[in-house]
Amino acid sequence: MTQRRTSRRAKIAAAAVAGAAALVTISALMPVAASASVRAQAASAARTSAPSLGAEQAALYPIQRTLRLTAQGSCTALLHELSRLAHAGVRSAACTEPAPASFASRARTTLARSLCVPGRIVRTRHASCAVTAIRYQVIQVPGGEVLGTGVIEFAYAEALSNRSWTWGLPVAIDLAAATGVVRAGTVATIVIHCTNCTASGPWVRPLVPRVVYSHVFGIRARGGAVTNTSQAPVVEITNPAATTQALPVLLPSLGPARCDIIAVAFTRGCVFSDVAAVYLVYLKHHNEDGVATNVLIGQRTKPHHFGWFGHGSPLSRATNARVERRNRQAACGKTHFHRPWSCDEYPFAATYQGAFYFPHDVSIRKVLGTQNSAESGYRVSMYRTERLLNLDRYWVFVQP
Repeated sequence: MTQRRTSRRAKIAAAAVAGAAALVTISALMPVAASASVRAQAASAARTSAPSLGAEQAALYPIQRTLRLTAQGSCTALLHELSRLAHAGVRSAACTEPAPASFASRARTTLARSLCVPGRIVRTRHASCAVTAIRYQVIQVPGGEVLGTGVIEFAYAEALSNRSWTWGLPVAIDLAAATGVVRAGTVATIVIHCTNCTASGPWVRPLVPRVVYSHVFGIRARGGAVTNTSQAPVVEITNPAATTQALPVLLPSLGPARCDIIAVAFTRGCVFSDVAAVYLVYLKHHNEDGVATNVLIGQRTKPHHFGWFGHGSPLSRATNARVERRNRQAACGKTHFHRPWSCDEYPFAATYQGAFYFPHDVSIRKVLGTQNSAESGYRVSMYRTERLLNLDRYWVFVQP
């Protein structure tokens, strides 16, 4: 019986480590420098009871995921098709292809999102932004002469609500440069391709060179208790000088946005679940001094450095009460502290990195019971704000 339990314990522990390592690898998590005042604001946001975080608040979170973004299409491919198009009676054809996104992007500035980076998708757990550029050309058939060209900058963003399944997807578009026939009559039609959601639209906008236009699409998630949505903009550029128009450009989704109705009772909300959450503990002035000290010791002295960003794997939440009891018994079952003292363990009992699974990674400390209770309340509030479900990852940052 003991041998079977040990084997099961080892399997679960190995799975937890593998999952955490995979998350670090595929998420490309990057730290963002933050001042003491910014950290304080982030902590305040994380410890309220499920606030509705806006983009500005979400940008304070010190964990981001960054991915490269380029538009689709190839005008070179069109040039190889000119003879065939001429036989079909086509006199001019349009095409799209990626273009460098300017670091002085007016489209990005219009969205007023601090997360926006040209040529990238950047997201935190609560907000995301992307900026790209599309080169549009109208080419004569069959000669291949360029009748006009333009560079269209496009930015889009989302700020999810952790208390609603509806949110806005603002977009901004700018005909940053244009020559020839593209200077007049160029029109952009934008729709949002939704998976497990519905979106307003389409939005049709005639483009004037060097004028930025913006619009907000409404998004509503749909599904069961937990649903993953994807919202991908589709941009179609047309011009009357082109007999054959370019194919629409499908841009990547800013998601996946995960929406649920179970993280917090009687509420529904959404987060970008592939970005790990953040939990802050304080060494002073928050009535959790001893607990924060224990976290610091556990992160820096134990083999796996669980929860220590940049050094170990994130913690993964366990919503199963049996897991929590096993971890607590393994960590504190043999201690005998009397009031007002209590036993504190790190990693926390409600994780799959606790003492039952990783007995050599637990840090145990005698702390005041009031501090243990205070920290537990802060953490439960963070679970709600970040809508942490079972196995969701989070990092623990120790603050002064």
